Amino acid sequence: MNSRESRLNEWKIAPKNLENNILETLKRQTNEEQYQYQLNEFEVGKLNKKTELEVGERIQHESENKSSFYENRIIHFDLKGAAPKIDYLKKVFKLIADAGATGVLIEWEDMFPYTGILKDSRSTQAYTLSETEEILAYANNLQLTTIPLVQTFGHLEWILKSDKFMKYRENEKFPQVICIGDEEGVGLVKEAIKQVIKVHEKYGVPFFHIGADEAFEFNVCKKDVEWAKNNSHIGSGKLAPFHISKIANYVISLIPGVRVLAWYDLLKTFSLSTVQEFKLDTLLEPVVWDYSESLIQQNARSWTLLSHLFPTVWASSAFKGANTPSSQNLDLNHYMRNNQQWILHKRLYGRLFKKNFQGIIITGWQRYDHFAVLCELLPVGLPSMIINLQASNVNIFIQRFSEIFSIHDVAICEYDMA
Repeated sequence: MNSRESRLNEWKIAPKNLENNILETLKRQTNEEQYQYQLNEFEVGKLNKKTELEVGERIQHESENKSSFYENRIIHFDLKGAAPKIDYLKKVFKLIADAGATGVLIEWEDMFPYTGILKDSRSTQAYTLSETEEILAYANNLQLTTIPLVQTFGHLEWILKSDKFMKYRENEKFPQVICIGDEEGVGLVKEAIKQVIKVHEKYGVPFFHIGADEAFEFNVCKKDVEWAKNNSHIGSGKLAPFHISKIANYVISLIPGVRVLAWYDLLKTFSLSTVQEFKLDTLLEPVVWDYSESLIQQNARSWTLLSHLFPTVWASSAFKGANTPSSQNLDLNHYMRNNQQWILHKRLYGRLFKKNFQGIIITGWQRYDHFAVLCELLPVGLPSMIINLQASNVNIFIQRFSEIFSIHDVAICEYDMA
């Protein structure tokens, strides 16, 4: 065995036996109250070396067969802070298309050319309508699916920071969460959705992401309290699922057949009966984000519970902006480990879902929220973006990527990124 084969054997990861054992264990658990797993035994980061070697054989086999591990490989562009110029963004789109991306998730925030009541909420550096259409047309020509992301619950500082919209805050002291019981306030969210869809629709909108993560406070504003009082027959604690279902239905009313995505934060807290009551299992596809090196929030129990709520799921890793809030330099090892673990989790737990994983969204955050300092900038994150995108495309773990990937085919030095 030559040295390359020896190294490849060392890199193989995760087990037929463990997969079977986990699944058999899960089958024996018929009641959510009985889930008493010893989670550390299933933690991906603590799998022993023998286990890692066994799983790697299957991963390498699938890689050699050229199978795409994720059907949808989406790169996320966060535009809330240091948004790139149009020409630069187009070069990055070309780069990721050549590297195997199937689409882009564009989180417009205040960079979209909103009009009407939202006009004053735009950034002073916002893209013009012609620039926005230029971006979308270019992505379309590259056969990249464009997925718009409009926050609809939390992370609405770009709207709620202004004096004229303060009255729609969940808590008047903080501009992060909108008062979801206030029809006028929710109307602003719907207006943003409508304007974004109007521009996107000529290029196709197969997916629409409604955010809905990190809504740290709700059920406290006056309108929320009134809603709970007037809807006691529904349940005072059901305003959040009601709001999310209402937004999802609104998106679908504008784009029949669209698949609505939402971050899983709140969704995972809902009971099965609540999910079914508001039809969230048919309205939404949850996107599970975890940017840690060992996916510390995910384990056999969490995946099993989520699979009881939803028939499918998306993964969400990171290529930048998810390590520390003020990073200036790229921690490539951190993001490689994060994306490696997502590959392993899909292998172990994807089959729990009726429709498996639909794809992966590799995020690149500009900053943690609208008022935060900038993380490492997009140019700094490009090597991580490409390496981890190729990992998700060819379905293999990477320790010494230069010996596994034909990186030279999409080498950054071959692209004029100036």
